[in-house]
Amino acid sequence: MLLTAAPKLFARLLAFTALALLAGTAFAQTAPAGPACPDMRVAAATYQTFYLTNATDHDSFIEIQTVLRNLLQEARINGVPAQNAIAVCASPADLQLAQKVISDFDHARKTYRLTYTITQTGNSDQPAQHIVVLIAAGDRTELKQGSRVPLVTGTMDTPPTTNSQVQYVDIGLNLTAALSGPADGLQLHTKLEQSALAGDKSAALPQDPVITQTVLDNTSTLTPGKPQILGSLNLPGSTGHEQISVTAEPIS
Repeated sequence: MLLTAAPKLFARLLAFTALALLAGTAFAQTAPAGPACPDMRVAAATYQTFYLTNATDHDSFIEIQTVLRNLLQEARINGVPAQNAIAVCASPADLQLAQKVISDFDHARKTYRLTYTITQTGNSDQPAQHIVVLIAAGDRTELKQGSRVPLVTGTMDTPPTTNSQVQYVDIGLNLTAALSGPADGLQLHTKLEQSALAGDKSAALPQDPVITQTVLDNTSTLTPGKPQILGSLNLPGSTGHEQISVTAEPIS
């Protein structure tokens, strides 16, 4: 009886071993390794492409690529900015670190609504002026509002006529804002220029107007939702006073 059972037991063992080998083969096919990288000093180096989804501007792309090259000095790293892709040949451990670095830095940036308020007091009863711009952290925006005034810079005599050389000057409001940093430490650089035509004429060239100008160049730390005074000044030629403040509100 034992002799007849042995062949059956042996056959079952062979079948079980065959199934195990097949299962191992199937598992290896569902988790293939990346293609090998040639001429690498690191053993078992493989290739992987990482696509950036949020760091779409050139500066952010270059910064992430630089961090990868500084941290993964045994790896080969090449960027393709046109496709927001970074190609990496490295060891499995370095590829895992590259994925961690990219996930840490390639995140969506918050967008803020900046509301600048210009208030005049004293001999002027003008209402407060509000300027609203949208800007993402890490970006820069410009706003111009006003008109272009021609100024005669010279003349050229070509008998029987005289031609004037004219240069145009922007009159009104020019605003440049640059925002950076995290939500708990927003850094805002503001350059605000206000210009207007005065009633007087130039003594040198009577045909040219006199232009009054006020410039504010300021860097400050903002708390979202809380107004921040950027500066205040006395208006020349009057007893009026002007104050400029800004409020940052997150919208995404």
